[in-house]
Amino acid sequence: RRTALNPAPPPPPPPPIEAPPQAPGIADLIEGSLRAAFLPDRVFGAYASLPQPTLLVLSACAAFWIALGGLINAVMVQMQFPLTSGGGILPLMLGLGAAVLLVFALSFPAAGLVNILALASGGSGAFRRSYQLVAMMGLLIPISLGFFWSGVPYLWVLATLYGSFLLARGISSLHGAPGAQSGLVVGALGLALAAGQVLAQKSITRLQRDMETMGNLYTTAQGAASALPGRAEEGSREMLEDPGSRSSDQAGEPSGIDMIRGSDAGNDAGAQTAPMLRPQEQERMLDDGR
Repeated sequence: RRTALNPAPPPPPPPPIEAPPQAPGIADLIEGSLRAAFLPDRVFGAYASLPQPTLLVLSACAAFWIALGGLINAVMVQMQFPLTSGGGILPLMLGLGAAVLLVFALSFPAAGLVNILALASGGSGAFRRSYQLVAMMGLLIPISLGFFWSGVPYLWVLATLYGSFLLARGISSLHGAPGAQSGLVVGALGLALAAGQVLAQKSITRLQRDMETMGNLYTTAQGAASALPGRAEEGSREMLEDPGSRSSDQAGEPSGIDMIRGSDAGNDAGAQTAPMLRPQEQERMLDDGR
């Protein structure tokens, strides 16, 4: 029996209210991109249970990887082709900004393509989930560019093939598509992209050789053009110093005018040495002619 001296125990405290899960932020997505490259099923599965991030956060994550890739590409271009650095830092920054904006604009159509692949694989269609995959897989942009500028032929094709594997696992986790079906659909697209990269690599190699050949020809032509004024000046100096040494053979040969003058002189001489006939002899010659 409870009395005032022996009160009843207080009721237990209410269970703590669990805070609802928060959508990942920019830093979480960037960290998740790094971890997803090694543990795709665990990372994508964990993000599937979280609310979808906003498009602003996803766009910031995508812009981070795109800008990092553009910076790597700009540095490698300046190292490989130092002649392009003569314009200063402003054209370089403008070109980098234009490339980043272009790739960022293409990230939205890329998310639409991922959404189509998810539906073709039997998954659910959610554009923000598709754009989340595109933003997190932006890690492959700087990796692909690093492979491309490494000098090892066709190394960047490996990034495309591995990216196809990560995309298939991400569609299976975030869109709920069967793993085998998403692997077939995305794998076919990945092989097509890899084949296109191989052809592009061959074209770039051929173009680089042509540019090197044109550069060598231009350098040779410049050297020859710079040597011509010196040779002309040397020849003019020789003519001024010894004008009589032009042609000793030509000095002994008569020119056309000299030959005409000689012929006229011979005719005049013949005319002067011819004997003059008397009038009687001229009449006799006329009678004999009759």
